[in-house]
Amino acid sequence: MTRDWMPSERVSNKQVRALRAHALDVVTTTLGAADVEDPHVVGCSKVLQQLARLAGARPGKCRELRLDDLRAWIPRLAALPPSKRAELPGISRSRAHQALAGAIVAEALLTVAGGKVSICPWSTRDGLILTLQDKAVRRASKAA
Repeated sequence: MTRDWMPSERVSNKQVRALRAHALDVVTTTLGAADVEDPHVVGCSKVLQQLARLAGARPGKCRELRLDDLRAWIPRLAALPPSKRAELPGISRSRAHQALAGAIVAEALLTVAGGKVSICPWSTRDGLILTLQDKAVRRASKAA
């Protein structure tokens, strides 16, 4: 999203509005058809971890990112070049350029999925490994 929608260090309000509309459209189209009662949304990306920290979560604690907190930060992130975003709490220099687009995509996800996400410190790969391990244990239990 950063490369395609916000290729320069300075972004306009028009670019931010366009990406917000696009992200919400894609997420609504993709997840809107899912029929899930009372979803528990878990995020496992470094960008989401950093956004949660930015929004006030304490480092190293179980974190949650809420839609209202995230929405408050989007205009602030948009007003800063990546070098200044890297000075914000939780935002790393290596991911500062992604923080704004990541926040906009996260906003769309939270809008569609219920307003909050629990932040998991593990990566998607770790989650996949744990899921496969759980399935193997269940198969072994059924076979016994």
